[in-house]
Amino acid sequence: MGAAGDSSGVDRGRFLASLSQCESGGNYAINTGNGFYGGLQFDPPTWAGMGGVGLPSDASKAEQDDRGWALFELRGVAPWPYCGPRALADAVGGVR
Repeated sequence: MGAAGDSSGVDRGRFLASLSQCESGGNYAINTGNGFYGGLQFDPPTWAGMGGVGLPSDASKAEQDDRGWALFELRGVAPWPYCGPRALADAVGGVR
């Protein structure tokens, strides 16, 4: 559960809400100038690799969440080394 390729037992909505809160304070339009964009703090190469066009911060919350979930299913929490494990624990009912 939560390993790359295994999203079984993970509450999608809870995981993404917790992840975005940790990564960006839940601000899906954020662009802080640090090279990461949007609610889930994608970098442009990762965003493009997941099929995104333009900057993540310009995309809808739904699109960011869809691409973020697909990335999670592909790579687990690795793209979010600090917030990913915490969001995963929250999404499976664990303690952060």
